[in-house]
Amino acid sequence: LDIAMKAAKRSVLRGLGPSKQAASLPLVDVALIDDDDLMHTPAMPLGGVFTFLVIAFFMLREIEAAYLKVKHLVVDKVLMTITLTLSVSKVDPTASGCRRSWGCLCVEGLALPCPYHSMLKILEALAERGEKWLDPDAPLFPNSAGGHCSKVGMIALFRAIAAVLGLGLADVTGHAGRVSGARHLAGIGLELALIQLMARWSSSVILEYVRDAPLLSITSTTKAKMMGVAEREASVVQSWKEHELEKQVSDMGVRLTKL
Repeated sequence: LDIAMKAAKRSVLRGLGPSKQAASLPLVDVALIDDDDLMHTPAMPLGGVFTFLVIAFFMLREIEAAYLKVKHLVVDKVLMTITLTLSVSKVDPTASGCRRSWGCLCVEGLALPCPYHSMLKILEALAERGEKWLDPDAPLFPNSAGGHCSKVGMIALFRAIAAVLGLGLADVTGHAGRVSGARHLAGIGLELALIQLMARWSSSVILEYVRDAPLLSITSTTKAKMMGVAEREASVVQSWKEHELEKQVSDMGVRLTKL
C-alpha cells in the first residue's frame, strides 16, 4: 500500500514544477577546510574532506562511493593519475563496466582541490591502520570500523562539511558530491558534454544540475575576451604606425635625392 501510494502521488504531482536539486558545496572552499574542524562520527568515511573531493570530481552518488572497493582503484604515480572502475547503472552497483580517470590538478602557490592528491591522502590514512585496510576487497572509503559506509554515513559527511562552511543542511543530500563536482567544472568553463561524459549521464539532467554554474565564470570569460579585443586593436594600431613610419622614411629618401 505504501508503494502504491507513492506511485499515485508521483503520477498526480508529476509536471507541476521542477524537482528540488541537491545543494552543492564550493570545492575551493572545501579544500581549505581543516579536517580537525569536522564533527566526525564512527559512521562517516575516514577520509573526511579528501573523500568528498574525490567523490565530487568523479561525480559519484553516495551509494556508489560507499560500495567502491580498493580493487576498483588504480594509481599511476608516474603519470600522477587515478582511475576508478565505476558502475554503468545507478540501480546496479555491481555492474562495473566503465573507467574514469583524473590527474593532478595542483597549481604551485594556490590551494586548489586536487583529486589525485586527495586520493593519496586517503590511501596514506588507510595504510597507517594496517595492511588489511588496503586489501583488494576492502572498502575504498571505509567507516571507523573498517566496513562499507551506509547511505546515512556518507550524507553525514556531506552535512558536516556544509556545517563548517556555514551552509544550510536541509538541502544536502546524497547527491551533494555529484552536484558539487558538476557545478565546479561548469563554473571554470569546462564543456557540458565533457562533464556529462565524466559523470556517466545519458540524459539532459546535467542542465538541471549545473543551471547557473557557467555564470560563475562570466567575469573571467568576459575579461579574457576584452583582452583579446584589446590585443587585436593594439596590433592594428601598431601596423598603422609601422606603415606611417615606412612612408615617412620613403618621403625622406625622395627629398634627399632632390637635395
